[in-house]
Amino acid sequence: MNSYGHSFRNYYGESERQKFVEELYQRQHMNQTYNFAKKMREEYGKLNKVKMSIWECCEMLDKIVDVSDPDLEESQIQHALQTVVRKDYFGKALILPSFGGLPQWAVVGESCPLIKHI
Repeated sequence: MNSYGHSFRNYYGESERQKFVEELYQRQHMNQTYNFAKKMREEYGKLNKVKMSIWECCEMLDKIVDVSDPDLEESQIQHALQTVVRKDYFGKALILPSFGGLPQWAVVGESCPLIKHI
């Protein structure tokens, strides 16, 4: 239990949330292939989807639920602000992958599941 009275995921317990997270990672590890990564890089590497400020992106985060982190009840913007290390890293790593209408397995969870396919 943390200082705010929140408890974190019990990896040994059975729960609906835990099952959902496990299914997300199974889908991610099955679908994150080299060809999928190439396709996403071609599609989103153009950076031509939308133009907005970093803070406008942050405000959109409040509408996103990251199912890979079910133990965090705070909004994604709060999670991003707690996680960010450097200002120049903030927008690239924590915000941009969350948009685009992709399935959760494509944008949340482990950062390098593709390595398992190489």
